[in-house]
Parts: sequence; structure tokens; C-alpha cells
Amino acid sequence: LPWTRAAIKGWTSMVPVKSHAPLPPHFAALIAARLVMAGRLDAAAAVLLASHCLLRVSEVSNLRRQDLVLPEQDGDPRFLSSHGAVYLASTKTGKHQSVLIESAGVATVMRLYLSRCSFRGSDRLFPFSALQLNGFLRRGALGMGLPQSIWTWHSLRHGGAVALYMEGRPLDNIMVRGRWQAHNSVRTYLQAGRSILLASSFDAAKTALG
Repeated sequence: LPWTRAAIKGWTSMVPVKSHAPLPPHFAALIAARLVMAGRLDAAAAVLLASHCLLRVSEVSNLRRQDLVLPEQDGDPRFLSSHGAVYLASTKTGKHQSVLIESAGVATVMRLYLSRCSFRGSDRLFPFSALQLNGFLRRGALGMGLPQSIWTWHSLRHGGAVALYMEGRPLDNIMVRGRWQAHNSVRTYLQAGRSILLASSFDAAKTALG
């Protein structure tokens, strides 16, 4: 085992892991729109919720219907100024966590999804595996003429966090929202994502449409 560990470390140094680019929220919205056009409101809702709430693919695939909490009326004191919340029973960094839904648009889409989709006796919010979710993401990107090979589901989480960082959101706030623990690693992670976005040349028309 020690020799195996050394071999893996050496290989990683020679062939570094290629990080996938962050997917900006406005491109996530384009992908979601394309999925709706293809009749996949369920996949579109999953894309929007993951991008907005910085959800890992495992968190999305494990959500239950009761984990999505939407107030019946605006101003519900349990949610302060937000439009709802997502309860996460178990995450990579701990149990019993949550993320506020800060966008009225995302909350509206989720209400529409709950009202129109048939769950067929299942309590899962999105009946998809991680592999299926990544497939929907690539399909939506291809349908909008976006580069599908540079993004994975994690790109939604990365892109959402970088967008908040570029808006000037405090680092501690982003860490709580994304359920990260180490300041130094998150700061490097966000700065790298910002650099990738600034160095990328995306089609101006699609950026404006997004």
C-alpha cells in the first residue's frame, strides 16, 4: 500500500487532474430552458435548484419531496426574506443542513414542477441517478449550442459559488451556503473559477440571452 500511494502521487504530479469549468447561472438558465422545451421540466428544475443552492450531484439525487420547503405565502417568518429552503439530511460535510432559496424565480419553477409532475408513489424529488443528471446537463448544453464537454454537474455548484463571489458576497456567507469548511481552499477554489470565467470567450449573444 505505501508503494501504491507513492505511485498514485507520482502519476498525479505527471498528469494533473483537469478541473471542469464553472457553469455560470445564466448559462444554467439557458440549459434549463432547453430542457423544458424538450419536455423535461423535472431535469430543468434540478439544474436550476442545483445552480442556485450550490448542490452536489449526490445531494440532488437524494432529495425527497419533503426536503423542499416552500412557504404558502410570502413573508413567512420561518424563512426571513427568502422564498423557501432545501433541507439536506446528510451531506459531505455533515448532517442536518439547509440552503435558503433566495430567488423568487427558482421558487416559482419549483412550485410549477411540484404541481405538474407525477411522482408515481415515490418520495424522491428528482428520480434520477448522478449519471442521468449529468446526461441531462450535457443534453441541454448541446441543445443550446453550448460546449458540453467542459462541464459536469459539479460545474453548476462551482459556477453558482463563483457568481456570488464576483457579486461581492462575503466569503463566510458563501461557505455557509455551499457547506464548505476550510477558508483557504474555498478562496483558492473561487479565485480559480473567476479566472477561468474571465479568460473564457463565450458567445456574446448566448451570454445576453442567458
